[in-house]
Amino acid sequence: MLKKLLTVVAVVAISAFAANAQAPCQNDPTYADSLPGIWPDADPGLPVACTNSDYSAVIQVKTLTDTSVTFQGIPVQLKVKGLKVLDVVGEPAGFVFAANYNDPDGYWLNAGADPNWIEIQGCVLISAPQSAVQAAVGGGPNNDGVYPISVFVDVLAKGNPIPATYTWVSTLGTPPYGAAIEYSDYNIVVDVCNGISVQDALSQNKFDVAANFPNPFSNTTTIKFNTVKEEDVTLNVYNMVGSLVHTNKVRSEAGKNTLVFDGSKLAAGMYIYTMTNGKETVTKKMTIN
Repeated sequence: MLKKLLTVVAVVAISAFAANAQAPCQNDPTYADSLPGIWPDADPGLPVACTNSDYSAVIQVKTLTDTSVTFQGIPVQLKVKGLKVLDVVGEPAGFVFAANYNDPDGYWLNAGADPNWIEIQGCVLISAPQSAVQAAVGGGPNNDGVYPISVFVDVLAKGNPIPATYTWVSTLGTPPYGAAIEYSDYNIVVDVCNGISVQDALSQNKFDVAANFPNPFSNTTTIKFNTVKEEDVTLNVYNMVGSLVHTNKVRSEAGKNTLVFDGSKLAAGMYIYTMTNGKETVTKKMTIN
């Protein structure tokens, strides 16, 4: 489906334009057996770039090998051989994106052989020196330090009925991007931070939940949240087929609260969790090693 192809686009959303002589990042074995996808998702998104340090973040990748799309009104079944990035637009000056492409021509090439391609794992490093982070404070289209990223991703594929041979989709349609996919779900957020960790940077005037940390984790992880008054808050954890696997109700204090979740009895994998005060609900994802 088109959604599945867009997952691939998300996979390579922040990337480099050429192969690297030395891999800039390492594949996380946590995701070696995962289905095609990207970690972290757009929610919770990338870590905040704080002005008190250099910036470094890694996106983990798992490709896919086939999908279906609609091109110029025609349903097309695609076999996907490889992926690369044509352009990244909107990132702060000085922020560098580098992928561990496995092909010397500068793209992720699926393993195996046509027509039996095999998914591969990859990663992307996003980095910037402290000087670039500091220069980016107060920038972005709204002068709030939030930089929406648009990425144009090229796909090397052949289809039924078109294209008949493996073709970069950027060559199909109107230049300069042709039928390449634009992906724009990520933001790079730059903040002064003042030594406060991202997990502690919660809104004080509303019900707010920070991403759990660490994530992924093996035994326990910490979830920090804020409530404007003393109230009951419920944590629900669901597996990826929607079954409730854990629930816990706690009494919060007004202000910042901390909840420790023990996932040691759950199977390794990705989970959805929600925290609700009965009126508002926040949904996020966690991964257990």
